[in-house]
Amino acid sequence: GPYGAVPPGMPGGPPPGGDSNRTPLFVVLGVLGAAAVVLLIFLLAGGGDDDDDETTAPRNPTETTEPDGPDTTEGPDTTTDDPDPQPQGDGDIQVVDQGFSNFEDTFGDPAGSFGFVLENTGDNILQSVETQVVIYGSNDRVITTKDFTIGTIRPGERMGFGDEMYGEDLQDGIERLEIQVRNDTASLANPAQIPEGSFEVSGIEVESDDYNTQVSFDLTSTYSVDDVTYPSIYVIFRNSSGDIVGAAWGSASFESEPQASVEVTTYDVIPDIDPDATEVYVDPGYLWS
Repeated sequence: GPYGAVPPGMPGGPPPGGDSNRTPLFVVLGVLGAAAVVLLIFLLAGGGDDDDDETTAPRNPTETTEPDGPDTTEGPDTTTDDPDPQPQGDGDIQVVDQGFSNFEDTFGDPAGSFGFVLENTGDNILQSVETQVVIYGSNDRVITTKDFTIGTIRPGERMGFGDEMYGEDLQDGIERLEIQVRNDTASLANPAQIPEGSFEVSGIEVESDDYNTQVSFDLTSTYSVDDVTYPSIYVIFRNSSGDIVGAAWGSASFESEPQASVEVTTYDVIPDIDPDATEVYVDPGYLWS
């Protein structure tokens, strides 16, 4: 050729260009590719190191952490649907007898009466024992509820309660009773703070006329009148078979001496009463000294 063998770019040789200009471009591309590979390797290696650090790094012993689980800052939920809570005193107050009767009052309207007997089967003097009676008619219809409270009951003692039904819907009569003793409300009494004493009932007489039944008796107390002034009286009526057919209640008054003649009168004539089977219970009330 006209330029002979003179190298490109030298005097007398061909002008620079063509393949001679691509060499620097390849070099740059190679350097960038190598840098990208190195960066990728670094990032991958760094990610693995972070994972290792999280799993193997020792826990700071002074660092406080929240445990897994529900938030308990507001306290545990202590609500329950259990209608029969755990009793105090292992359920010492027990229902030992109950009964009722249906009849018509003086005006020919439906009437009724019920009664029940509780016993302290434990070893402690109990006070403020609450009891609720649910009275059912037919088809488990709740007619009404009645509440009673024992003031003081000693170990082995029994206490009778009950009432007459008036003003309630008794068209279908009483079918059954559900007696719920709230042993959990009872308080254990300190025997050293409870005055000693007892009651004696004598001369029980039961008479009925066209309107009501009257129970009279003599009551003597070994409590002082300062300790017990107005004890509560509960009368349980039974028939000749010994079944409870009703009850009535009243009170006595020891004004100057611990003995009194007491009368308790029913609102209606409760039928089938056996006078000889009539029982009288006396609650001294809440005692302390």
